[in-house]
Amino acid sequence: MLALDQMKAELVAQQDTLTEVTASMDIENRKKKIEELSREMEEPDFWENAEKANQKTIEMKGLQDVVSKVEQLNASYRDILELIDMGNEEGTEDPELAAEIRTDLDTFTNTLEDVRISNLLNGEYDRCNAILKLSAGAGGTESCDFAQMLYRMYTRWAERRHFSLEVLDELEGEEAGIKSVTFQVNGINAYGYLKSEKGVHRLVRISPFNA
Repeated sequence: MLALDQMKAELVAQQDTLTEVTASMDIENRKKKIEELSREMEEPDFWENAEKANQKTIEMKGLQDVVSKVEQLNASYRDILELIDMGNEEGTEDPELAAEIRTDLDTFTNTLEDVRISNLLNGEYDRCNAILKLSAGAGGTESCDFAQMLYRMYTRWAERRHFSLEVLDELEGEEAGIKSVTFQVNGINAYGYLKSEKGVHRLVRISPFNA
């Protein structure tokens, strides 16, 4: 039962964060805004201004995503707590149930952190897409290889966040890698997450034989 008790302690420790996130999101007002936008979208002339309609649609989706995530987080918290209590009532620890709870708890923890960070991204342009450019520095083929490694890193990061990525310009290295690549990351809060990605990345190779 020790594993279940540890997971319960881990879950309960996040209750204050969940409460703070839920309160800061102002869910009831977001729901009212969703209702207002829904009524606007039902108006016959709503789609006459395509640009404005598109902005309203994006705003609507953003609001719905936030409400859905916060409600799911609160439901997940209750469900996980109930599963843990159920497991403790059985008297003997069920390995399959413990594994299921561990998976659910990890998902809950990661989602809560994502929502918490997203709530901090409230700058004027944070919700916009982002354009990044990577350029290989001095160092020939090795620098081009490193630039490609960085590009793959950003690609995998975007995939994990379910962002789409569009290459705008690319110049391949003479032998391998890339000399430069410009790409756009599309998704809600893409700019907010990436606005601090600037400066120079350095690759330092350390020999395993050096003490």
